[in-house]
Amino acid sequence: MRATIVALMVASVAGCVPDRGQQLAECGKEADRFLQAYQSINPDDPRSEYIIECMAAKGYNFNVLSVDCDSKRPFPVQPACYELTGWPICSPVSFVAP
Repeated sequence: MRATIVALMVASVAGCVPDRGQQLAECGKEADRFLQAYQSINPDDPRSEYIIECMAAKGYNFNVLSVDCDSKRPFPVQPACYELTGWPICSPVSFVAP
């Protein structure tokens, strides 16, 4: 019985793990749509600010002090420079009977 409950809990949370890279790419596409003339090299650039705010709306905190955040590349476009701030926001999982 306990194994069944644990398996259901794991299955329901499994769909809640967000993909930082995919979400950053979505924010980058939105930024390209509105701010094509700007670069994302400096965090103070309008395009970078848009990406950082977009990721914040998705539940991520911009942190350049992360171990995996590489100083040789622009910080705002690196998924490693974003940390999840709380529980992931996920859509309800629906189970289909066989």
